[in-house]
Amino acid sequence: MLMLSLRPTWVKEMDETIKKIDHEGILTKEKVLEDEWYRSEKRIYTLEKWTKFESILKSYLRSRDDSQLNMYLFKGDFVADHEMSSELYRHKGGQMIRRDGVIKEVLTYYKNEEEGIRYARSIEFKDSSQIDSVKMVLLHLPFEATLLTHEDYQKSSDRYDRMMKSMRMSDFKSKRLNKKYDRKNDRLVKKRKKDFN
Repeated sequence: MLMLSLRPTWVKEMDETIKKIDHEGILTKEKVLEDEWYRSEKRIYTLEKWTKFESILKSYLRSRDDSQLNMYLFKGDFVADHEMSSELYRHKGGQMIRRDGVIKEVLTYYKNEEEGIRYARSIEFKDSSQIDSVKMVLLHLPFEATLLTHEDYQKSSDRYDRMMKSMRMSDFKSKRLNKKYDRKNDRLVKKRKKDFN
């Protein structure tokens, strides 16, 4: 891994374009799903030959597994994504009471299908009620940079395709999947309570 010192010129130029898309992009599609546990928001913005896909997942649970992901494409080709997420660690042995976890920020850029760079930073927290203040500390930490290859580009592009597929999924199918997940989750919760006692 390379420590971030100076960003390449092409990354700086892309950041300027991303700022413009974020401020001037026109909302063309939106999908919001909500239940008692989560709120999921997905939006598509366009500006000239650019497309921005935005996904926000907000948890109403104590676990605070939240995320925000922005993906950017130029003429249909994947060029960048920015992600901020927080998640609790899953401990073995019934340690459901612990509320420690990690917050991550990842910025990914591709100059072309063969060359890219990823900047990442993260910070652990001991109590999920302190996430907001820990996020402020994260914003002052340095990034670590990693050079990316065609294989990384393909993974990012495939991830975008999966996100778009979920955007196109009908509300009826989404609700069916949520019910299936709820039934499975109920069984897991009952099993954990039984194991814990």
